[in-house]
Amino acid sequence: MRTLKISWFLLGAAILALSFSPVLGSRAQTPAPAGKPAGPALTAAQKDLLTAEKDFDEAYKNRDQQVMEKMTAEDATFIDDTGLSNKRRFIDTAVKSTRIEYYTLSDTTARAFGETGIVNGRWIAKYTVDGKDVSGVFLFTDVFVKKQGRWMVVASQTTRIAK
Repeated sequence: MRTLKISWFLLGAAILALSFSPVLGSRAQTPAPAGKPAGPALTAAQKDLLTAEKDFDEAYKNRDQQVMEKMTAEDATFIDDTGLSNKRRFIDTAVKSTRIEYYTLSDTTARAFGETGIVNGRWIAKYTVDGKDVSGVFLFTDVFVKKQGRWMVVASQTTRIAK
């Protein structure tokens, strides 16, 4: 029993140590608002990821099918409060049924792990799907993979925050 406790302790310590290791990836937040201390400087990959996130969100807002197609991997998955969908269903719904009046991103962080990147944060939007108001506050995690020199969405999870 004592050996099992020691093993769990060592495993936990290793995970904690690795979570702070620069080998696992770099993490940075969007610039701090005026009057607040800034976080660590962004790497080029983190800047590119945050730009890709903003570009994808703008394409979604503007129902720009061409940009969304270009920025989404063929086997991408999207999960939201309506369930799991694939690239085709997500883009079709975005283009045909979704109308975004406005949105804001906040608390965004980007982490780069070589050719893989993760962006997460808060998305606040006033929008409708099929004429039904689905506005709200959401937390999101988008996973990107760098293919042919550009970041592409391979997975997206959006969770509605209860009012």
